[in-house]
Amino acid sequence: MLARGCATIPASLPKPAIDAMFAPLIRRLLLAHLGRQHYSTGLEKSRRRALAQFRRAAKLPAYATLLAEAGVDPRSIRHWPDFARLPLLGKHNTFQRFSLEDLCVPGTLDKLAGVLTSSGQSGKFAFGLTTRRQSRRAPFFIDLALEASFRVDRFKTLLINALPMGVGFASNTVTVAQTSVREDMVLALADKFGPHYEQIILVVDPLFLKRLCDTSRDRGFDWRRFRVHAIIGEETFGEHFRAYVGNILGTDPDHWDGPLLGASMGAGELGLNLFFETPQTIALRRRLYRDAGLRRAFFGQDMAPEAVPMLYTYSTAQILVECLPDPAAPPGYRQLAITPLAEDAPLPLPRYQTGDLVRLYEPDRLMHCLQGIDSPRLARWTMPVVALRGRDSEEAGATHVSVIKDSLYRAPGVADALTGAFRLEPHDKGYTLHLQCRPGLSGMQDLESSLRAALPEPLQGAEIRLWAYEAFPFGMTLDYERKFRYLK
Repeated sequence: MLARGCATIPASLPKPAIDAMFAPLIRRLLLAHLGRQHYSTGLEKSRRRALAQFRRAAKLPAYATLLAEAGVDPRSIRHWPDFARLPLLGKHNTFQRFSLEDLCVPGTLDKLAGVLTSSGQSGKFAFGLTTRRQSRRAPFFIDLALEASFRVDRFKTLLINALPMGVGFASNTVTVAQTSVREDMVLALADKFGPHYEQIILVVDPLFLKRLCDTSRDRGFDWRRFRVHAIIGEETFGEHFRAYVGNILGTDPDHWDGPLLGASMGAGELGLNLFFETPQTIALRRRLYRDAGLRRAFFGQDMAPEAVPMLYTYSTAQILVECLPDPAAPPGYRQLAITPLAEDAPLPLPRYQTGDLVRLYEPDRLMHCLQGIDSPRLARWTMPVVALRGRDSEEAGATHVSVIKDSLYRAPGVADALTGAFRLEPHDKGYTLHLQCRPGLSGMQDLESSLRAALPEPLQGAEIRLWAYEAFPFGMTLDYERKFRYLK
């Protein structure tokens, strides 16, 4: 069939045009192949590629120094079980310690197309590098992911990238508008260009999405005129939040075939979209919110719905995931370590720790937990799921910052009154919770009783301080270019 099709292409047609003609077919074939691949097969390939990445890294001065300090002879790392003896990496023993020349594969600094800095939330500078060769390939993989989630080969698509810090990407399939954190520009673009497209994809972080929703309502902007998806990155969020913004955007999170409000997680040092949600993982998480018995089966304990972690999947062709024991972590959780598998990565980072606490559910374990469930779509799994609680630095006594975040959206009236920005301050007598109110809000004291009822049990007795928008003393009036610090 392909041969007959190729015979009809004029000889003068330029190669980019040929690539564009066949790209949708290639995407369909590749996605079908990935869908058929058994998890164990992908995992075995992932482990072999991780060993290959180690061998690349072992030739670099920085990593060779770390191996010597750990007493590891690189020649002794031959098989997968040996991989566990390798040192763990992080910002402190890579970017904060070694020069750029000692970290990178020789010759790659002359071929760089881009540098992506990390968020800086930890206070430590780190970065990811992209070569020109990788940059040329990037639109193909971006379009592959967009097709898998949003069927962009079928629907004419406008993608509005409103991520901060200059995080950008290119596509050969969708129209990309780069606005950064400008809600006025997002609304203007959607209003003018939206009618000419069959769907809009917003790429945003949660706090800015709340700001965008507030501004939309203040201006009477009706998102329901369009088919609107959202890729939500930068930080975690809960199902109360998803339902809240879905109501404003006209997107029902419980509608399997409808527009998708999905999360994506990356790291500046390792790459974008390392972990991502699918309709199946979203449906499972929303089911866990509603079903206390299922939460117990999954997590081995009773928990509030807001404590259900993010549920992501990932490609075993892109990264190797390890979950490492951590005595300080809450029961059942482990430290996440990632090995990126790109064969030409200019900065190989085997076993790099992100600081996140996770549980790993392989497909067999997932299906065991879901035995007897009355949903055929949740009864069969072919991909792994990572349950991500969030950063270990955001643990707040018996709760976590992510639990507080979502509690603010449990009651829509409370959520309407707040920006979503808060600061939790521990002290000798417990906690003080500082919350920022939306501009122009009056009668803030009437809000406190409703707010207190929505908070998780460990914070029921906390002191609550409601701040007028302009008076909020913790840096959000608002600076959406930086990740917000919720915990002092």
